[in-house]
Amino acid sequence: MGASSYRIPREDGTFREAATANLIWQTHPDRPELLHEILDWYDEAAGDVHQLLTIQSADMAAQAIVPGHGYVFDAEAGADDGSWVQFNRRELLDLPNPVLPDGFRFVTAKDVSPADAVKAHRDAWQSSSFSEAAFARVQHTWPYRGDLHLLVEAPDGTLAATAIIWLDEATRSAEFEPVATHRDFRRRGLGTALQLHGMHLARGAGARQMLVACVGAPAHTAARNMYYSVGFRALTRDLPQIKAAP
Repeated sequence: MGASSYRIPREDGTFREAATANLIWQTHPDRPELLHEILDWYDEAAGDVHQLLTIQSADMAAQAIVPGHGYVFDAEAGADDGSWVQFNRRELLDLPNPVLPDGFRFVTAKDVSPADAVKAHRDAWQSSSFSEAAFARVQHTWPYRGDLHLLVEAPDGTLAATAIIWLDEATRSAEFEPVATHRDFRRRGLGTALQLHGMHLARGAGARQMLVACVGAPAHTAARNMYYSVGFRALTRDLPQIKAAP
């Protein structure tokens, strides 16, 4: 039977056609064998479409389990010009001080309206459909903190860069997600300054390490080079997997 398609509703009332299923999964590190049960459930739930999932290069247990369920490396998605993600890590030691251009200043989401925080995101991500309703959900998601939702304000009042830090106090880890700069203010060092400022704040809040994800393919170097410039280094990468429809 050939692969069929699904209509996936968007927040704005439109639909996206999809001919694949995609599994996002997680098991406790002490119970990697539970992935077998998850994959059996996925077979039943997905039906007759191509089944996609991602494992990590650092997850040796998952790499041993997944092939036995009929998955192979997705050479197209995982190619050198693909959209696969690389995760990066930096210990919060030896942090340089951030330097902003004259007239720019750091603010937080507590200093601006929700509408302005949303506009900052959409100015940086032109294809984004991020809305105030979506932002309200972000604000109610653990462990969001308005004082760790950082922005750079330009001299004319434009919010020129934005980043959210997610702090896990239990593991003393923090993650940037997302980080972006307004298209009219790029190549001025705002992203670098915002990250350094954010890492100082994260360390002050108790974090010992910082994480950030980016497109990892060799053909897409801009984000990775920016993160490398402030001390991040690769920790693990996506290994996209596919199981063809029956």
